[in-house]
Amino acid sequence: MLNSLGIDEHTQSVYQLMLADPQAGVKDIGQKLGLDSDQVKTALERLVDLSLVDVDDDRVEVHSPELALPALHARNQAELAQRNQDLEDSRIAMMQFLTQYGGSVPTSGPEAERLVGSDDVRAKIAELGAAAVDQVLNFSQTGRMNAEALEAAKAVTEDLRDRGVRYRDIYLDSVRNHEETYEYVQWMQSKGVEVRTLPSLPLRMVVFDGKAAIIPLSNDLCTAGGLLLRNEVVIEALIALFSEKWKEAAPLTRTRPRRKEGLSAQERHALRLWALGLTDEAVARRMEVSFRTVRRIHANLTERLGAISRFHLGALALSKGWISADDLA
Repeated sequence: MLNSLGIDEHTQSVYQLMLADPQAGVKDIGQKLGLDSDQVKTALERLVDLSLVDVDDDRVEVHSPELALPALHARNQAELAQRNQDLEDSRIAMMQFLTQYGGSVPTSGPEAERLVGSDDVRAKIAELGAAAVDQVLNFSQTGRMNAEALEAAKAVTEDLRDRGVRYRDIYLDSVRNHEETYEYVQWMQSKGVEVRTLPSLPLRMVVFDGKAAIIPLSNDLCTAGGLLLRNEVVIEALIALFSEKWKEAAPLTRTRPRRKEGLSAQERHALRLWALGLTDEAVARRMEVSFRTVRRIHANLTERLGAISRFHLGALALSKGWISADDLA
Protein backbone atom coordinates (compact mmCIF):
# COMPACT_ATOMS: atom_id res chain seq x y z
CA MET A 1 0.00 0.00 0.00
CA LEU A 2 2.80 2.42 0.90
CA ASN A 3 5.53 0.96 -1.34
CA SER A 4 5.54 4.08 -3.51
CA LEU A 5 6.67 6.05 -0.44
CA GLY A 6 9.58 3.69 0.15
CA ILE A 7 7.83 1.69 2.88
CA ASP A 8 8.09 -2.08 2.46
CA GLU A 9 5.59 -4.58 3.86
CA HIS A 10 7.46 -5.36 7.09
CA THR A 11 8.09 -1.70 7.85
CA GLN A 12 4.44 -0.86 7.19
CA SER A 13 3.31 -3.66 9.52
CA VAL A 14 5.60 -2.43 12.30
CA TYR A 15 4.35 1.15 11.84
CA GLN A 16 0.71 0.06 11.98
CA LEU A 17 1.33 -1.99 15.12
CA MET A 18 3.12 0.92 16.81
CA LEU A 19 0.23 3.25 15.96
CA ALA A 20 -2.10 0.82 17.70
CA ASP A 21 0.32 0.16 20.58
CA PRO A 22 2.94 2.95 20.93
CA GLN A 23 4.47 1.22 24.00
CA ALA A 24 5.29 -2.02 22.15
CA GLY A 25 8.95 -3.02 22.31
CA VAL A 26 11.09 -4.88 19.79
CA LYS A 27 10.32 -8.26 21.36
CA ASP A 28 6.56 -7.58 21.48
CA ILE A 29 6.51 -6.38 17.88
CA GLY A 30 8.45 -9.42 16.70
CA GLN A 31 6.14 -11.84 18.48
CA LYS A 32 2.97 -10.21 17.18
CA LEU A 33 4.20 -9.94 13.57
CA GLY A 34 6.28 -13.11 13.38
CA LEU A 35 9.52 -11.18 12.73
CA ASP A 36 12.94 -11.69 14.26
CA SER A 37 14.67 -8.90 16.19
CA ASP A 38 16.93 -7.92 13.27
CA GLN A 39 13.90 -7.50 11.00
CA VAL A 40 12.13 -5.37 13.59
CA LYS A 41 15.23 -3.21 14.17
CA THR A 42 15.70 -2.75 10.42
CA ALA A 43 12.05 -1.67 10.12
CA LEU A 44 12.44 0.77 13.04
CA GLU A 45 15.57 2.25 11.46
CA ARG A 46 13.64 2.72 8.23
CA LEU A 47 10.75 4.39 10.10
CA VAL A 48 13.20 6.78 11.75
CA ASP A 49 14.75 7.54 8.35
CA LEU A 50 11.28 8.34 7.01
CA SER A 51 10.46 10.56 10.02
CA LEU A 52 7.48 8.35 10.91
CA VAL A 53 9.07 7.49 14.26
CA ASP A 54 11.46 9.42 16.50
CA VAL A 55 13.77 7.73 18.98
CA ASP A 56 15.25 9.83 21.79
CA ASP A 57 17.26 7.73 24.26
CA ASP A 58 14.73 5.12 25.41
CA ARG A 59 11.66 7.12 24.36
CA VAL A 60 9.89 6.29 21.10
CA GLU A 61 7.43 8.72 19.56
CA VAL A 62 5.16 7.51 16.75
CA HIS A 63 3.97 10.27 14.40
CA SER A 64 0.38 10.38 13.19
CA PRO A 65 0.00 9.29 9.53
CA GLU A 66 -2.24 12.29 8.86
CA LEU A 67 0.77 14.53 9.42
CA ALA A 68 3.73 12.28 8.68
CA LEU A 69 2.72 10.75 5.31
CA PRO A 70 1.98 14.04 3.46
CA ALA A 71 5.28 15.40 4.80
CA LEU A 72 7.07 12.26 3.60
CA HIS A 73 5.51 12.60 0.15
CA ALA A 74 6.60 16.23 -0.05
CA ARG A 75 10.14 15.29 1.01
CA ASN A 76 10.28 12.54 -1.61
CA GLN A 77 9.28 15.05 -4.27
CA ALA A 78 11.98 17.45 -3.11
CA GLU A 79 14.62 14.70 -3.08
CA LEU A 80 13.57 13.60 -6.56
CA ALA A 81 13.88 17.15 -7.88
CA GLN A 82 17.34 17.41 -6.34
CA ARG A 83 18.32 13.98 -7.68
CA ASN A 84 17.32 15.02 -11.19
CA GLN A 85 19.94 17.76 -11.02
CA ASP A 86 22.57 15.20 -10.08
CA LEU A 87 21.81 12.37 -12.54
CA GLU A 88 24.95 12.92 -14.57
CA ASP A 89 27.41 12.73 -11.66
CA SER A 90 28.09 9.02 -11.91
CA ARG A 91 28.37 9.10 -15.70
CA ILE A 92 30.91 11.94 -15.46
CA ALA A 93 32.87 10.02 -12.82
CA MET A 94 33.02 7.04 -15.15
CA MET A 95 34.20 9.23 -18.06
CA GLN A 96 36.96 10.67 -15.88
CA PHE A 97 38.03 7.17 -14.86
CA LEU A 98 38.16 6.04 -18.47
CA THR A 99 40.17 9.11 -19.43
CA GLN A 100 42.85 8.04 -16.95
CA TYR A 101 43.11 4.77 -18.88
CA GLY A 102 43.57 6.64 -22.13
CA GLY A 103 40.22 5.55 -23.54
CA SER A 104 37.01 7.28 -24.46
CA VAL A 105 33.43 6.17 -24.72
CA PRO A 106 32.10 6.13 -28.29
CA THR A 107 28.48 7.20 -28.68
CA SER A 108 27.86 5.67 -32.10
CA GLY A 109 29.40 3.26 -34.58
CA PRO A 110 30.14 -0.49 -34.56
CA GLU A 111 31.54 -0.38 -31.01
CA ALA A 112 28.52 1.34 -29.44
CA GLU A 113 24.77 0.89 -29.68
CA ARG A 114 22.19 3.18 -28.12
CA LEU A 115 19.41 1.39 -26.21
CA VAL A 116 16.18 3.35 -25.88
CA GLY A 117 14.25 2.90 -22.63
CA SER A 118 14.37 0.28 -19.87
CA ASP A 119 12.67 -2.39 -22.03
CA ASP A 120 15.51 -2.25 -24.58
CA VAL A 121 18.08 -2.41 -21.78
CA ARG A 122 16.45 -5.48 -20.17
CA ALA A 123 16.09 -7.22 -23.54
CA LYS A 124 19.76 -6.66 -24.38
CA ILE A 125 20.87 -7.85 -20.91
CA ALA A 126 18.82 -11.02 -21.42
CA GLU A 127 20.33 -11.54 -24.88
CA LEU A 128 23.93 -11.03 -23.78
CA GLY A 129 23.35 -13.07 -20.63
CA ALA A 130 22.07 -15.98 -22.71
CA ALA A 131 25.25 -15.84 -24.83
CA ALA A 132 27.69 -15.47 -21.90
CA VAL A 133 30.02 -18.43 -21.31
CA ASP A 134 32.67 -17.15 -18.85
CA GLN A 135 31.59 -14.51 -16.34
CA VAL A 136 29.28 -11.55 -15.74
CA LEU A 137 30.26 -8.54 -13.61
CA ASN A 138 27.57 -6.22 -12.33
CA PHE A 139 27.26 -2.94 -10.41
CA SER A 140 23.68 -2.85 -9.10
CA GLN A 141 23.53 0.80 -8.15
CA THR A 142 20.14 0.69 -6.47
CA GLY A 143 18.91 -0.32 -3.07
CA ARG A 144 15.43 -1.20 -4.25
CA MET A 145 13.95 -2.94 -7.32
CA ASN A 146 10.34 -3.13 -8.49
CA ALA A 147 8.55 -6.43 -9.16
CA GLU A 148 9.09 -6.26 -12.93
CA ALA A 149 12.82 -5.68 -12.58
CA LEU A 150 13.10 -8.49 -10.01
CA GLU A 151 11.40 -11.03 -12.28
CA ALA A 152 13.57 -10.08 -15.26
CA ALA A 153 16.72 -10.30 -13.12
CA LYS A 154 15.71 -13.70 -11.74
CA ALA A 155 15.31 -15.17 -15.21
CA VAL A 156 18.80 -13.99 -16.25
CA THR A 157 20.35 -15.20 -12.99
CA GLU A 158 18.85 -18.69 -13.20
CA ASP A 159 20.00 -19.12 -16.78
CA LEU A 160 23.56 -18.01 -15.98
CA ARG A 161 23.91 -20.29 -12.99
CA ASP A 162 22.32 -23.27 -14.78
CA ARG A 163 25.04 -22.94 -17.42
CA GLY A 164 27.85 -22.52 -14.88
CA VAL A 165 28.68 -18.91 -15.76
CA ARG A 166 30.45 -17.10 -12.90
CA TYR A 167 28.33 -14.16 -11.74
CA ARG A 168 29.65 -11.44 -9.42
CA ASP A 169 27.42 -8.57 -8.28
CA ILE A 170 28.06 -5.53 -6.08
CA TYR A 171 25.02 -3.91 -4.49
CA LEU A 172 24.65 -0.79 -2.39
CA ASP A 173 24.65 -1.25 1.38
CA SER A 174 21.17 0.29 1.33
CA VAL A 175 19.83 -2.91 -0.27
CA ARG A 176 19.26 -4.01 3.34
CA ASN A 177 16.60 -1.32 3.69
CA HIS A 178 14.32 -2.80 1.00
CA GLU A 179 13.00 -6.19 2.03
CA GLU A 180 11.93 -7.47 -1.42
CA THR A 181 15.27 -6.61 -3.02
CA TYR A 182 17.22 -7.99 -0.05
CA GLU A 183 15.29 -11.28 -0.28
CA TYR A 184 16.10 -11.44 -4.00
CA VAL A 185 19.81 -10.89 -3.31
CA GLN A 186 19.74 -13.66 -0.70
CA TRP A 187 18.11 -15.88 -3.33
CA MET A 188 20.93 -14.98 -5.73
CA GLN A 189 23.47 -16.14 -3.15
CA SER A 190 21.59 -19.42 -2.75
CA LYS A 191 22.05 -19.92 -6.50
CA GLY A 192 25.82 -19.44 -6.22
CA VAL A 193 26.04 -15.79 -7.24
CA GLU A 194 28.90 -13.96 -5.49
CA VAL A 195 27.44 -10.85 -3.87
CA ARG A 196 29.15 -8.03 -2.01
CA THR A 197 28.07 -4.52 -0.99
CA LEU A 198 29.52 -1.01 -0.86
CA PRO A 199 28.15 2.26 0.53
CA SER A 200 28.17 3.78 -2.97
CA LEU A 201 29.13 2.91 -6.55
CA PRO A 202 30.43 5.13 -9.36
CA LEU A 203 27.85 3.99 -11.93
CA ARG A 204 25.55 1.19 -12.96
CA MET A 205 27.02 -1.33 -15.39
CA VAL A 206 27.06 -4.97 -16.43
CA VAL A 207 29.98 -6.59 -18.29
CA PHE A 208 29.64 -9.85 -20.24
CA ASP A 209 32.67 -12.11 -20.83
CA GLY A 210 35.00 -9.10 -20.99
CA LYS A 211 33.62 -8.36 -24.47
CA ALA A 212 30.51 -6.22 -24.03
CA ALA A 213 29.17 -3.83 -21.39
CA ILE A 214 25.97 -1.91 -20.82
CA ILE A 215 25.98 1.40 -18.97
CA PRO A 216 23.01 3.76 -18.50
CA LEU A 217 22.61 7.01 -20.36
CA SER A 218 22.02 8.41 -16.88
CA ASN A 219 21.76 6.76 -13.48
CA ASP A 220 17.96 7.02 -13.18
CA LEU A 221 17.48 3.23 -13.05
CA CYS A 222 18.04 3.00 -16.83
CA THR A 223 14.60 4.43 -17.67
CA ALA A 224 16.21 6.73 -20.24
CA GLY A 225 18.05 3.83 -21.86
CA GLY A 226 21.67 2.78 -22.08
CA LEU A 227 24.75 2.27 -24.17
CA LEU A 228 25.97 -1.13 -25.32
CA LEU A 229 29.76 -0.86 -25.58
CA ARG A 230 32.22 -3.22 -27.26
CA ASN A 231 35.33 -1.00 -27.33
CA GLU A 232 38.25 -3.06 -25.99
CA VAL A 233 39.88 -0.21 -24.06
CA VAL A 234 36.59 0.79 -22.46
CA ILE A 235 35.81 -2.80 -21.44
CA GLU A 236 39.27 -3.25 -19.89
CA ALA A 237 38.81 -0.03 -17.91
CA LEU A 238 35.39 -1.12 -16.64
CA ILE A 239 36.77 -4.51 -15.58
CA ALA A 240 39.64 -2.76 -13.75
CA LEU A 241 37.09 -0.52 -12.01
CA PHE A 242 35.03 -3.56 -10.98
CA SER A 243 38.11 -5.35 -9.62
CA GLU A 244 39.04 -2.29 -7.56
CA LYS A 245 35.56 -2.02 -6.07
CA TRP A 246 35.27 -5.79 -5.50
CA LYS A 247 38.33 -5.67 -3.23
CA GLU A 248 36.75 -2.84 -1.21
CA ALA A 249 33.33 -4.48 -0.97
CA ALA A 250 32.11 -6.58 1.96
CA PRO A 251 30.15 -9.87 1.85
CA LEU A 252 26.40 -9.42 2.14
CA THR A 253 25.05 -9.89 5.67
CA ARG A 254 21.84 -8.71 7.32
CA THR A 255 23.74 -6.22 9.46
CA ARG A 256 26.33 -3.87 8.02
CA PRO A 257 29.88 -5.08 8.78
CA ARG A 258 31.94 -3.00 11.19
CA ARG A 259 35.69 -2.53 11.27
CA LYS A 260 37.70 -3.40 14.37
CA GLU A 261 37.56 0.22 15.55
CA GLY A 262 33.76 0.02 15.48
CA LEU A 263 33.37 2.09 12.31
CA SER A 264 30.90 0.76 9.73
CA ALA A 265 31.65 0.87 6.01
CA GLN A 266 28.76 3.31 5.68
CA GLU A 267 30.23 5.66 8.30
CA ARG A 268 33.71 5.49 6.79
CA HIS A 269 32.37 6.19 3.31
CA ALA A 270 30.37 9.16 4.54
CA LEU A 271 33.59 10.54 6.06
CA ARG A 272 35.35 10.09 2.72
CA LEU A 273 32.58 11.87 0.81
CA TRP A 274 32.52 14.75 3.29
CA ALA A 275 36.31 14.97 2.95
CA LEU A 276 35.80 15.39 -0.80
CA GLY A 277 33.50 18.35 -0.11
CA LEU A 278 30.11 16.74 -0.73
CA THR A 279 27.11 18.15 1.12
CA ASP A 280 24.84 15.98 3.25
CA GLU A 281 22.28 16.00 0.43
CA ALA A 282 24.86 14.81 -2.12
CA VAL A 283 26.14 12.12 0.29
CA ALA A 284 22.57 10.85 0.76
CA ARG A 285 22.03 10.63 -3.01
CA ARG A 286 25.37 8.92 -3.64
CA MET A 287 24.72 6.29 -0.94
CA GLU A 288 20.99 6.06 -1.74
CA VAL A 289 19.94 6.64 1.85
CA SER A 290 17.79 9.35 3.38
CA PHE A 291 19.04 12.80 4.30
CA ARG A 292 18.02 12.00 7.88
CA THR A 293 20.31 8.94 7.89
CA VAL A 294 23.28 11.04 6.80
CA ARG A 295 22.55 13.63 9.48
CA ARG A 296 22.34 10.86 12.08
CA ILE A 297 25.70 9.41 10.93
CA HIS A 298 27.24 12.87 11.20
CA ALA A 299 25.80 13.43 14.68
CA ASN A 300 26.98 10.02 15.93
CA LEU A 301 30.52 10.47 14.60
CA THR A 302 30.74 14.02 15.93
CA GLU A 303 29.71 12.81 19.39
CA ARG A 304 32.06 9.81 19.34
CA LEU A 305 35.07 11.89 18.37
CA GLY A 306 34.15 15.03 20.30
CA ALA A 307 34.40 17.13 17.13
CA ILE A 308 33.25 20.74 17.10
CA SER A 309 33.08 21.23 13.32
CA ARG A 310 33.20 19.28 10.05
CA PHE A 311 36.85 20.26 9.60
CA HIS A 312 37.63 19.04 13.11
CA LEU A 313 35.72 15.80 12.44
CA GLY A 314 37.82 15.19 9.31
CA ALA A 315 41.07 15.93 11.15
CA LEU A 316 40.19 13.55 13.99
CA ALA A 317 39.15 10.83 11.52
CA LEU A 318 42.52 11.21 9.76
CA SER A 319 44.43 11.05 13.03
CA LYS A 320 42.65 7.80 13.97
CA GLY A 321 43.27 6.27 10.55
CA TRP A 322 39.54 6.06 9.81
CA ILE A 323 40.24 7.78 6.49
CA SER A 324 43.55 8.32 4.71
CA ALA A 325 45.22 11.14 2.82
CA ASP A 326 44.32 9.29 -0.39
CA ASP A 327 40.64 9.82 0.45
CA LEU A 328 41.22 13.58 0.20
CA ALA A 329 42.82 13.41 -3.25
